[in-house]
Amino acid sequence: MKRFFCLFLCVFYLVHVTRSADDVPQSSSAATVEHPALTMLLEPVDDPLQGFNRAMESVNSFLVRRIVHPISIVYNRIVPEFISTSIKNFSHNLLFPLRLVTNCLQGKFAYAWEETERFCINTTVGILGFRDPATKWEFQRHDEDFGQTLAVWGVGPGCYVNLPALGPSNVRDAITKIPDMFLNPATYFTGASLALGGNSLFCNAAFLDNYFKSRHVTYPLSKAIFMMSREALIRDGVFPPVTSMPDESLGIMKMIPKDRLFYSTAYERSVTLPGATKPLEYSLFRQHVFNGKIMFVLPGLSSTRNNTDIVAMAEIFHKDGWTVAIISSTFTPDFFLCTDSPLPGNLPHDCRNLDIALTTIRDDIMEYEKKSAMKNSKGIPAYPSSATCQVFGVSLGAINTLYLAALDDRGESRLGAERFIAVNPPRTPLTALKKLDACFDIPLSWPEETRKQKTNDAIQRIAYTVMEPESARNIALDHDESLFIIGLNCRLGIVELCKALSETEHRHLIEHVIRMDSDEHLEHDAFALSYEQYLRDILLYHAKRLKIVPQDMTIEKFADNNTIDSQAEHLRTNPKVRFFHNQNDFLLEDGDIAWYQSVFAGRCFIFPAGSHLGNLFIPEVQAALLQASR
Repeated sequence: MKRFFCLFLCVFYLVHVTRSADDVPQSSSAATVEHPALTMLLEPVDDPLQGFNRAMESVNSFLVRRIVHPISIVYNRIVPEFISTSIKNFSHNLLFPLRLVTNCLQGKFAYAWEETERFCINTTVGILGFRDPATKWEFQRHDEDFGQTLAVWGVGPGCYVNLPALGPSNVRDAITKIPDMFLNPATYFTGASLALGGNSLFCNAAFLDNYFKSRHVTYPLSKAIFMMSREALIRDGVFPPVTSMPDESLGIMKMIPKDRLFYSTAYERSVTLPGATKPLEYSLFRQHVFNGKIMFVLPGLSSTRNNTDIVAMAEIFHKDGWTVAIISSTFTPDFFLCTDSPLPGNLPHDCRNLDIALTTIRDDIMEYEKKSAMKNSKGIPAYPSSATCQVFGVSLGAINTLYLAALDDRGESRLGAERFIAVNPPRTPLTALKKLDACFDIPLSWPEETRKQKTNDAIQRIAYTVMEPESARNIALDHDESLFIIGLNCRLGIVELCKALSETEHRHLIEHVIRMDSDEHLEHDAFALSYEQYLRDILLYHAKRLKIVPQDMTIEKFADNNTIDSQAEHLRTNPKVRFFHNQNDFLLEDGDIAWYQSVFAGRCFIFPAGSHLGNLFIPEVQAALLQASR
């Protein structure tokens, strides 16, 4: 189950595909130049059991979302965090025989000795392993098993196998679970393995639930990340040294809820918008006593309401007294399939739908809180007659926030929010999307003879850092590698979009670009489709067919209607807007900061570092954002 936990953490950085680059249609950016990520992630291992494996992915998703996670909510509320952590420490210490034997069998005697030192320290000073002072004293962990041992001996992984309840694996690793079991002392005590494994599973269940809940496409992602993670473990995280610092945007990894139970406190609610056939779901974090203050949190490109960083931001506002509502980004299927527009990307139209959505959600919250107050009160409850609303958005969500502020300034908004807080919005979305496409294509600029290996190393670095956080504290990405990982992750948004459309009556909107005769073709073609191609070959293409725009409309002219500049008249003197940006955001162009400062004079706050959203974890930045809401 540890593997599933790692899969969720890797998902903010990694993306997936499932076929050879030779199958890409000519409209794809990968048709003429083979991207090294394609050969690496499309088929990381043979998969002759794909039908069975995809079925097991659905089974595991059901088990996590419907059984494991609900039980874990109860478990984590009963068992204090320090106790569950102590049990995990004890369980890891108990596996010392397995680590000792497998390290020795691989000839890693120095590692075996360090594991022996760790075991002695944690068993004595750490009181039978319930504490972990060895890690505090910088004794490194060297987690090995028989699967890694056979790999070092030259045994291949065999085909991919998705095991019921246990998750992604391969034939080699699945078979070696048997000798692993015999070297686990807990095996010889009735119920011990189940109890220790259950504790670890319940501690990670929220992340597993989040992983399955926030993705339309998990199977190829699970397969690719598992194989990359295992390869990184087999090589013990030994990579070439980095030559530069990573982009500061990766600081978003540190943006996690402080309360491990906060994620599970969300009320999952939904509303139906005019003209929509599918309800729009949102996450509601309530106060014990409703005070009429509602904060809407809008995520960035392709981020859902379940993303860890967004939930962490909701926690900050919630602790400050706000009732917080989160909806998924306007670019995700979770949003656009619940409106009257099946193709996202036209900001003026998207944001009008967003205004309707937030207004409907506000009314739903007010009605829900009123009924709750009446139900829980013996007399007439003190209940706010109206709501005070604010909108907080990051990245694309920040652009949406500014468009909503412009709607409000024109008197066309139904929401009537009192404050609009925008963080790191790209001034020109098309330019930002082109930069993200360019980030994905960074490996194409690397020397051809080292391109494949360097791409593989970049992906495995981040996989190993997540899989073995204690052993990988010094693992890092260089600047180009970090930007490539960001671009790689962003392509997942296209895959999610195309996969969702293919399962609806709107599949005809992408049939001229994406093959849909199989999941493999669809996922591959969607992965190879850039954001610029999506805007030109799908969104603008259909806008011309429906005569929404003139036939001679270019992508550049179309994009001009989707910039912050186009809303400047209604933002320049708007007292409700608070604007935050970072001086070194890699999505910025020359002159952008000066333009922002001229438009949002007196309401503009520029931080010197953080790149794109990479400083949100810093307390001083969080304090400034809270102050803006006050």
